[in-house]
Amino acid sequence: MTDGEEQRAWDIACHWIKSKFHTTENWIFIQTAEDLNLMNIRIDVHRPPFLGDITTPVHQLETGASRGLSGEQPPEKNRTPLEPPTPLTITNNQSIPQPQLMAKNVVFPHRDLTPVSPSTPTTRPPRTEMLDNTSLTTHMFPEPRPERSRPLITEDFNLSPSPPTSLATRHEHRGNKKNNWSLNPKREVLIIGDSNISRLQPIENIKIQVDSFPGANLGQAAFLIKHMTPTSGEVRKVLLCFGLNDRDNSNRAIVSNNLDQLLASTRDTFPNATVRMTSINYAPELSFSTIRNIRTLNKLIIQTPNYIPELERKYFSTKGDRIHWTPYTAEKMWEHWKSFLNL
Repeated sequence: MTDGEEQRAWDIACHWIKSKFHTTENWIFIQTAEDLNLMNIRIDVHRPPFLGDITTPVHQLETGASRGLSGEQPPEKNRTPLEPPTPLTITNNQSIPQPQLMAKNVVFPHRDLTPVSPSTPTTRPPRTEMLDNTSLTTHMFPEPRPERSRPLITEDFNLSPSPPTSLATRHEHRGNKKNNWSLNPKREVLIIGDSNISRLQPIENIKIQVDSFPGANLGQAAFLIKHMTPTSGEVRKVLLCFGLNDRDNSNRAIVSNNLDQLLASTRDTFPNATVRMTSINYAPELSFSTIRNIRTLNKLIIQTPNYIPELERKYFSTKGDRIHWTPYTAEKMWEHWKSFLNL
């Protein structure tokens, strides 16, 4: 682009700014023109850019500018020369309005239009402009703001949500235990039991899955694991917490058979898992016959491999129904089991 084309593009840009933003002060144009000269773009600083041909439509000026920038020269007859402004006619009673800024009143003591080599760094001193006997000092390049330190990212950014650390499900039977109960093993440690299991606090461990089946006895648990649970070789540990709902069954043979069926079904469904059975804690306020039945079952449980003994009685307490654990007992029960599971 030639010097004339640069000057014309500058005049068009200033004309557009003045037409869109009428309050733009003239010193902004002069300061910008000086900055362009320092970048080796020749702009006449002493030519007020706002005195262009204001009668030319803006879209025509913009078209001309685009042609100049692309290197194409429009025909001479379509060119609109930039004419000086029409002189003002002043009567004797009128005073000439003085503009706030005129190029001829500006002094640039540090101005140097010598081309600067790109490899030579330059420093800009503060600029002092004399505007109508007013001194204005400005810095063309202010000090850069310090950048805020950012943490170093060492891992890949993953938008997928992280899996929950606690996984516990209470399975309501809604009157039909065989059809409404099922078990879907998702983790390597399974804790399966009756309604008391749902009283455990959330276990924040991505390896543990807790499933409670309120009202389930030994026979129903055996059916659930054998027929309603898919086989999984990924499960490594299974903790069975059933038997309290067999407290009214006084037939030792039936109870023993149901216990054996439960353990056998669990080992078949989870062939790579260590299976443990928990002994049953009970409230001393229960009836004598109920306590006798629970003790009979505990004698059978302690004969199974890898069983877990009862919780110390000083930590065991129940609610008013004498069946369901208190939150304190649930917490102590989990601490007791965890020591046997090596978690």
